[in-house]
Amino acid sequence: MTLWIIIASSILLTGFKQNIGEVDLSSRKAPDTDSHPGPLAEAVKISIADAIVVQGNKGQKTVEVMVLLSRPSSEPVTVKYNTKDGTAKAGVDYIATSGSIKFEPGEISRRIDVSIIGEVAADPDEDAPMQGDIEFWVNLNGAIAAIIDKSDAIITILKNLAKDPRLNKAKSVYEVAFVYNGYLSLYAATAQECGANPSGIVVLSGLLEGVEDVDPYDDISYTGTLQMIMGIDVCSVTRTADGQDKHCALRVSGSGTVDAELEIYFGSDSSGKFDGRGGYMKIQNKDGRFMRTVAGDCDAQQIDDEWVGVPNKSIASVFNGYELPMLRSRTLVPGIYSVTDSQGNKATVNVVRKIR
Repeated sequence: MTLWIIIASSILLTGFKQNIGEVDLSSRKAPDTDSHPGPLAEAVKISIADAIVVQGNKGQKTVEVMVLLSRPSSEPVTVKYNTKDGTAKAGVDYIATSGSIKFEPGEISRRIDVSIIGEVAADPDEDAPMQGDIEFWVNLNGAIAAIIDKSDAIITILKNLAKDPRLNKAKSVYEVAFVYNGYLSLYAATAQECGANPSGIVVLSGLLEGVEDVDPYDDISYTGTLQMIMGIDVCSVTRTADGQDKHCALRVSGSGTVDAELEIYFGSDSSGKFDGRGGYMKIQNKDGRFMRTVAGDCDAQQIDDEWVGVPNKSIASVFNGYELPMLRSRTLVPGIYSVTDSQGNKATVNVVRKIR
Protein backbone atom coordinates (compact mmCIF):
# COMPACT_ATOMS: atom_id res chain seq x y z
CA MET A 1 0.00 0.00 0.00
CA THR A 2 1.49 3.34 -1.03
CA LEU A 3 1.82 6.22 1.37
CA TRP A 4 -0.71 8.45 -0.41
CA ILE A 5 -3.40 5.81 0.08
CA ILE A 6 -2.55 5.59 3.77
CA ILE A 7 -2.71 9.37 4.05
CA ALA A 8 -5.99 9.60 2.16
CA SER A 9 -7.64 7.14 4.49
CA SER A 10 -6.35 8.48 7.77
CA ILE A 11 -5.82 12.25 7.68
CA LEU A 12 -8.43 14.97 7.51
CA LEU A 13 -8.05 17.87 5.09
CA THR A 14 -10.64 20.59 5.60
CA GLY A 15 -13.15 20.67 2.77
CA PHE A 16 -11.63 17.78 0.75
CA LYS A 17 -13.02 14.39 -0.21
CA GLN A 18 -11.25 11.15 -1.05
CA ASN A 19 -11.57 11.03 -4.83
CA ILE A 20 -11.21 13.74 -7.44
CA GLY A 21 -14.36 12.55 -9.14
CA GLU A 22 -16.33 13.08 -5.94
CA VAL A 23 -15.20 16.60 -5.16
CA ASP A 24 -18.17 18.96 -4.95
CA LEU A 25 -17.02 22.42 -5.89
CA SER A 26 -20.46 23.74 -6.76
CA SER A 27 -20.52 25.98 -3.71
CA ARG A 28 -17.10 27.45 -4.42
CA LYS A 29 -16.59 30.53 -6.54
CA ALA A 30 -13.92 30.87 -9.17
CA PRO A 31 -10.79 32.64 -7.92
CA ASP A 32 -11.49 36.34 -7.54
CA THR A 33 -8.75 38.86 -6.82
CA ASP A 34 -11.30 41.05 -5.04
CA SER A 35 -12.62 38.36 -2.71
CA HIS A 36 -9.94 39.02 -0.07
CA PRO A 37 -8.80 42.62 -0.54
CA GLY A 38 -7.59 42.99 3.07
CA PRO A 39 -4.59 40.62 3.11
CA LEU A 40 -3.54 41.63 -0.40
CA ALA A 41 -3.75 45.33 0.42
CA GLU A 42 -1.80 45.02 3.68
CA ALA A 43 1.96 45.27 3.80
CA VAL A 44 3.81 41.97 3.96
CA LYS A 45 4.66 41.10 7.58
CA ILE A 46 7.55 38.95 8.75
CA SER A 47 7.64 36.86 11.94
CA ILE A 48 9.98 34.40 13.62
CA ALA A 49 8.79 31.30 15.50
CA ASP A 50 9.90 30.00 18.90
CA ALA A 51 11.52 26.57 19.00
CA ILE A 52 12.41 23.78 21.43
CA VAL A 53 15.44 21.52 20.94
CA VAL A 54 16.91 18.60 22.88
CA GLN A 55 20.59 19.00 23.70
CA GLY A 56 22.67 16.25 22.15
CA ASN A 57 24.89 14.00 24.22
CA LYS A 58 28.00 14.94 22.23
CA GLY A 59 29.22 17.17 19.40
CA GLN A 60 26.75 19.66 17.94
CA LYS A 61 23.24 19.50 16.50
CA THR A 62 21.19 22.05 14.57
CA VAL A 63 17.95 23.71 15.57
CA GLU A 64 15.98 25.14 12.66
CA VAL A 65 14.24 28.42 13.49
CA MET A 66 11.45 29.26 11.05
CA VAL A 67 10.83 32.75 9.66
CA LEU A 68 7.48 33.32 7.95
CA LEU A 69 5.93 35.98 5.73
CA SER A 70 2.24 36.77 6.23
CA ARG A 71 1.72 36.27 2.48
CA PRO A 72 3.88 35.94 -0.63
CA SER A 73 5.55 39.14 -1.77
CA SER A 74 5.87 40.31 -5.37
CA GLU A 75 9.38 41.60 -4.64
CA PRO A 76 12.36 40.18 -2.72
CA VAL A 77 12.22 40.51 1.08
CA THR A 78 15.37 40.53 3.21
CA VAL A 79 15.89 40.61 6.96
CA LYS A 80 18.87 40.43 9.28
CA TYR A 81 19.11 38.18 12.33
CA ASN A 82 21.37 37.59 15.31
CA THR A 83 21.40 35.41 18.42
CA LYS A 84 21.39 36.81 21.97
CA ASP A 85 22.21 35.13 25.28
CA GLY A 86 19.59 34.33 27.87
CA THR A 87 20.16 31.60 30.44
CA ALA A 88 21.89 29.76 27.57
CA LYS A 89 25.33 31.17 26.77
CA ALA A 90 27.04 31.43 23.40
CA GLY A 91 30.15 29.27 23.24
CA VAL A 92 28.90 27.04 26.06
CA ASP A 93 25.38 26.04 25.05
CA TYR A 94 25.08 27.23 21.46
CA ILE A 95 27.14 28.86 18.69
CA ALA A 96 26.51 32.60 18.25
CA THR A 97 25.00 33.18 14.80
CA SER A 98 24.17 36.23 12.70
CA GLY A 99 23.46 37.02 9.07
CA SER A 100 20.59 37.75 6.72
CA ILE A 101 17.99 35.79 4.82
CA LYS A 102 16.25 36.59 1.57
CA PHE A 103 12.76 35.60 0.44
CA GLU A 104 12.42 35.45 -3.31
CA PRO A 105 9.06 36.55 -4.80
CA GLY A 106 6.46 33.91 -4.00
CA GLU A 107 8.33 32.34 -1.05
CA ILE A 108 6.63 32.30 2.34
CA SER A 109 9.18 30.68 4.66
CA ARG A 110 12.90 30.41 5.33
CA ARG A 111 14.84 28.74 8.14
CA ILE A 112 17.75 29.91 10.26
CA ASP A 113 20.13 27.18 11.45
CA VAL A 114 21.70 27.55 14.89
CA SER A 115 24.16 24.98 16.27
CA ILE A 116 23.51 23.60 19.77
CA ILE A 117 26.54 22.34 21.70
CA GLY A 118 26.23 18.84 23.12
CA GLU A 119 26.81 17.81 26.71
CA VAL A 120 30.39 18.28 27.88
CA ALA A 121 32.04 17.55 31.22
CA ALA A 122 33.12 21.18 31.59
CA ASP A 123 29.54 22.48 31.49
CA PRO A 124 29.03 23.79 35.06
CA ASP A 125 25.34 22.87 35.28
CA GLU A 126 25.59 19.43 33.68
CA ASP A 127 25.22 17.67 37.04
CA ALA A 128 22.46 19.93 38.34
CA PRO A 129 19.74 17.72 39.88
CA MET A 130 16.97 19.96 38.58
CA GLN A 131 14.97 20.95 35.55
CA GLY A 132 17.49 21.72 32.83
CA ASP A 133 15.72 24.12 30.45
CA ILE A 134 17.84 27.04 29.28
CA GLU A 135 17.02 29.68 26.68
CA PHE A 136 18.49 32.12 24.19
CA TRP A 137 17.02 34.45 21.62
CA VAL A 138 17.09 34.90 17.85
CA ASN A 139 16.23 38.49 16.88
CA LEU A 140 15.11 39.92 13.53
CA ASN A 141 15.99 43.44 12.45
CA GLY A 142 16.53 45.62 9.40
CA ALA A 143 13.78 44.16 7.22
CA ILE A 144 13.50 45.43 3.65
CA ALA A 145 10.16 45.23 1.76
CA ALA A 146 8.32 43.88 4.82
CA ILE A 147 7.22 44.96 8.29
CA ILE A 148 8.56 42.96 11.24
CA ASP A 149 5.55 41.63 13.16
CA LYS A 150 7.27 39.27 15.64
CA SER A 151 10.94 40.10 15.99
CA ASP A 152 12.10 37.72 18.73
CA ALA A 153 12.13 33.93 19.00
CA ILE A 154 12.82 32.11 22.25
CA ILE A 155 14.88 28.98 21.68
CA THR A 156 14.57 26.52 24.57
CA ILE A 157 17.25 23.86 25.07
CA LEU A 158 16.22 20.77 27.04
CA LYS A 159 19.20 19.37 28.94
CA ASN A 160 20.11 17.34 32.05
CA LEU A 161 17.38 14.98 30.89
CA ALA A 162 18.31 11.95 32.97
CA LYS A 163 17.80 14.08 36.10
CA ASP A 164 14.80 16.12 34.98
CA PRO A 165 12.08 15.69 37.64
CA ARG A 166 9.34 16.28 35.07
CA LEU A 167 10.13 13.00 33.34
CA ASN A 168 8.31 10.12 35.03
CA LYS A 169 10.83 7.68 36.52
CA ALA A 170 8.45 4.80 35.81
CA LYS A 171 8.58 5.49 32.07
CA SER A 172 11.16 4.97 29.36
CA VAL A 173 12.24 8.17 27.59
CA TYR A 174 13.45 8.48 23.99
CA GLU A 175 14.68 11.29 21.77
CA VAL A 176 12.87 10.95 18.44
CA ALA A 177 12.43 12.64 15.07
CA PHE A 178 9.61 11.92 12.61
CA VAL A 179 10.42 13.23 9.11
CA TYR A 180 8.36 13.31 5.92
CA ASN A 181 10.05 14.37 2.66
CA GLY A 182 8.04 15.07 -0.47
CA TYR A 183 4.57 16.46 -1.17
CA LEU A 184 1.00 15.44 -0.31
CA SER A 185 -2.14 14.64 -2.28
CA LEU A 186 -5.49 13.04 -1.57
CA TYR A 187 -6.02 12.34 -5.25
CA ALA A 188 -2.83 10.52 -6.26
CA ALA A 189 -1.93 13.45 -8.49
CA THR A 190 1.73 13.83 -9.31
CA ALA A 191 3.60 16.93 -8.23
CA GLN A 192 3.92 17.94 -11.88
CA GLU A 193 0.16 17.63 -12.48
CA CYS A 194 -0.78 19.98 -9.66
CA GLY A 195 2.28 22.26 -9.82
CA ALA A 196 3.57 21.24 -6.38
CA ASN A 197 7.12 21.36 -5.12
CA PRO A 198 8.08 17.68 -4.65
CA SER A 199 10.80 18.49 -2.11
CA GLY A 200 8.85 19.64 0.95
CA ILE A 201 9.48 18.53 4.51
CA VAL A 202 7.62 18.05 7.78
CA VAL A 203 9.54 17.31 10.99
CA LEU A 204 8.42 16.37 14.50
CA SER A 205 11.23 16.18 17.05
CA GLY A 206 11.70 15.97 20.80
CA LEU A 207 11.05 13.53 23.63
CA LEU A 208 8.51 10.74 24.00
CA GLU A 209 8.00 8.75 27.20
CA GLY A 210 5.96 5.67 27.90
CA VAL A 211 5.44 2.68 30.15
CA GLU A 212 6.90 -0.36 28.41
CA ASP A 213 6.37 -2.88 31.21
CA VAL A 214 2.78 -3.71 30.26
CA ASP A 215 0.76 -6.86 29.80
CA PRO A 216 2.18 -8.80 26.82
CA TYR A 217 -1.12 -8.39 24.97
CA ASP A 218 -1.46 -4.61 25.51
CA ASP A 219 -0.45 -1.86 23.11
CA ILE A 220 2.38 0.43 24.25
CA SER A 221 1.72 4.19 24.25
CA TYR A 222 4.29 7.00 24.26
CA THR A 223 3.41 10.66 24.77
CA GLY A 224 5.25 13.97 24.73
CA THR A 225 5.42 17.54 23.42
CA LEU A 226 7.25 17.74 20.09
CA GLN A 227 8.55 20.64 18.02
CA MET A 228 6.90 20.69 14.59
CA ILE A 229 8.24 22.41 11.47
CA MET A 230 6.47 22.17 8.13
CA GLY A 231 7.21 23.48 4.68
CA ILE A 232 5.30 21.34 2.21
CA ASP A 233 2.93 21.50 -0.78
CA VAL A 234 -0.50 19.86 -0.93
CA CYS A 235 -2.18 18.90 -4.21
CA SER A 236 -5.85 19.92 -4.38
CA VAL A 237 -8.54 20.82 -6.90
CA THR A 238 -10.00 24.24 -7.69
CA ARG A 239 -12.74 25.52 -9.97
CA THR A 240 -11.77 27.87 -12.77
CA ALA A 241 -13.78 30.84 -14.03
CA ASP A 242 -15.27 28.74 -16.85
CA GLY A 243 -16.61 26.16 -14.37
CA GLN A 244 -13.94 23.53 -14.96
CA ASP A 245 -12.10 21.70 -12.19
CA LYS A 246 -8.32 21.59 -12.25
CA HIS A 247 -5.48 20.56 -10.00
CA CYS A 248 -3.85 23.26 -7.88
CA ALA A 249 -1.33 23.39 -5.05
CA LEU A 250 -1.36 24.81 -1.53
CA ARG A 251 1.94 25.87 0.02
CA VAL A 252 1.86 25.31 3.78
CA SER A 253 4.56 26.48 6.18
CA GLY A 254 4.45 26.53 9.97
CA SER A 255 6.20 26.00 13.27
CA GLY A 256 5.19 25.32 16.86
CA THR A 257 4.77 22.63 19.49
CA VAL A 258 2.22 19.82 19.42
CA ASP A 259 1.16 17.19 21.91
CA ALA A 260 1.93 13.80 20.42
CA GLU A 261 0.81 10.25 21.15
CA LEU A 262 2.49 7.24 19.54
CA GLU A 263 0.91 3.83 19.94
CA ILE A 264 2.67 0.61 18.97
CA TYR A 265 0.12 -2.10 18.26
CA PHE A 266 0.55 -5.45 19.91
CA GLY A 267 -1.03 -7.66 17.26
CA SER A 268 -0.21 -11.38 17.22
CA ASP A 269 0.40 -14.24 14.85
CA SER A 270 -1.24 -17.64 15.08
CA SER A 271 1.04 -18.61 17.96
CA GLY A 272 0.19 -15.48 19.97
CA LYS A 273 3.59 -13.84 19.46
CA PHE A 274 4.04 -10.15 18.66
CA ASP A 275 3.71 -9.76 14.88
CA GLY A 276 5.12 -6.26 14.35
CA ARG A 277 2.00 -4.53 13.06
CA GLY A 278 3.56 -1.11 13.39
CA GLY A 279 2.47 2.08 15.10
CA TYR A 280 -0.04 4.92 14.94
CA MET A 281 0.62 8.61 15.55
CA LYS A 282 -1.70 11.42 16.66
CA ILE A 283 -0.84 15.07 17.26
CA GLN A 284 -2.70 18.15 18.50
CA ASN A 285 -1.76 21.75 19.09
CA LYS A 286 -3.62 22.79 22.23
CA ASP A 287 -2.24 26.25 23.00
CA GLY A 288 -3.44 27.80 19.73
CA ARG A 289 -0.10 29.51 19.13
CA PHE A 290 1.07 27.47 16.15
CA MET A 291 2.52 29.94 13.62
CA ARG A 292 1.67 29.28 9.97
CA THR A 293 1.23 30.73 6.48
CA VAL A 294 -0.72 29.21 3.59
CA ALA A 295 -0.54 30.34 -0.03
CA GLY A 296 -0.88 28.82 -3.50
CA ASP A 297 -2.94 28.87 -6.69
CA CYS A 298 -6.08 27.27 -5.21
CA ASP A 299 -9.13 29.42 -4.52
CA ALA A 300 -9.14 31.85 -1.58
CA GLN A 301 -11.64 29.80 0.45
CA GLN A 302 -9.43 26.71 0.31
CA ILE A 303 -6.44 28.75 1.43
CA ASP A 304 -8.44 30.16 4.34
CA ASP A 305 -9.78 26.72 5.31
CA GLU A 306 -6.32 25.23 5.25
CA TRP A 307 -4.91 28.05 7.39
CA VAL A 308 -7.60 27.41 10.00
CA GLY A 309 -6.95 23.66 9.88
CA VAL A 310 -3.18 23.78 10.44
CA PRO A 311 -1.92 21.84 12.32
CA ASN A 312 -4.80 19.87 13.89
CA LYS A 313 -6.96 19.18 10.84
CA SER A 314 -4.60 19.48 7.91
CA ILE A 315 -3.07 16.87 5.65
CA ALA A 316 0.06 19.05 5.75
CA SER A 317 0.64 17.90 9.33
CA VAL A 318 1.19 14.39 7.87
CA PHE A 319 1.65 12.56 11.15
CA ASN A 320 -1.77 13.38 12.61
CA GLY A 321 -3.58 10.06 12.30
CA TYR A 322 -0.68 8.42 10.48
CA GLU A 323 0.11 4.72 10.31
CA LEU A 324 3.77 3.81 10.89
CA PRO A 325 4.20 0.28 9.52
CA MET A 326 8.00 0.56 9.69
CA LEU A 327 7.94 0.26 13.50
CA ARG A 328 8.27 -3.50 13.76
CA SER A 329 9.65 -3.86 17.30
CA ARG A 330 7.55 -4.32 20.44
CA THR A 331 9.04 -1.13 21.94
CA LEU A 332 10.94 1.81 20.52
CA VAL A 333 14.51 0.85 19.63
CA PRO A 334 17.21 3.36 18.58
CA GLY A 335 17.60 3.30 14.82
CA ILE A 336 16.28 4.76 11.57
CA TYR A 337 13.14 3.28 10.02
CA SER A 338 11.65 4.50 6.74
CA VAL A 339 9.26 3.73 3.91
CA THR A 340 9.03 5.33 0.44
CA ASP A 341 5.93 5.46 -1.78
CA SER A 342 5.65 5.19 -5.57
CA GLN A 343 5.96 8.98 -5.99
CA GLY A 344 9.21 9.12 -4.03
CA ASN A 345 7.72 10.57 -0.83
CA LYS A 346 9.60 9.22 2.18
CA ALA A 347 8.47 8.88 5.79
CA THR A 348 11.17 8.23 8.39
CA VAL A 349 11.15 7.53 12.11
CA ASN A 350 14.51 8.23 13.76
CA VAL A 351 14.70 6.92 17.30
CA VAL A 352 17.82 8.92 18.12
CA ARG A 353 18.60 7.49 21.56
CA LYS A 354 17.11 6.12 24.72
CA ILE A 355 17.50 8.62 27.57
CA ARG A 356 16.51 6.08 30.20
